[in-house]
Amino acid sequence: MRAPRTLRCSRGFTLLELLMAVALVGILSAIALPNARAWLENYQLKTQARNLLAQFQQARMAAVKQNCRVAIALTSGTGQEGKCLVFVDDGGGGSNNVLIHDAGEKVLADFAMPAGIRLGGVTFGNQTTGFTSKGTAADNGSVELTNSRGDGYKLVLHGAGRARLDKI
Repeated sequence: MRAPRTLRCSRGFTLLELLMAVALVGILSAIALPNARAWLENYQLKTQARNLLAQFQQARMAAVKQNCRVAIALTSGTGQEGKCLVFVDDGGGGSNNVLIHDAGEKVLADFAMPAGIRLGGVTFGNQTTGFTSKGTAADNGSVELTNSRGDGYKLVLHGAGRARLDKI
């Protein structure tokens, strides 16, 4: 004899239960997606700011290690237009050519900002700074990195050669 229908084990989900689960996942995704985008943009900005700080620190170490002047040339712009060039400055071409990249000077790093990141607010003279063989900065100043949401970081370089990041 068969067990009554109410006592049998049910297997699987009903169509209504499945639709409710799909609707719940859709609602949660719609809520989380804008927050995930903002988090991703901020993460990319922070990564680039730290990368720029690392380039300044490596330039300082290279200047001391190689007992020479290392220059950092910055180009304001968004995305591929915003650039940073780190090179060993031999001062070739006379005193007017200090901190200017000439042919034959060794390039230590050359990179551009990714899409959506703006390099700007450069306060260094001629958008160029660097480090002496003693590790001191050639010029005090700062540079700002911002994203499309208006969030940003400012890299500040002190005369003693110390660089730091500030959130703006």
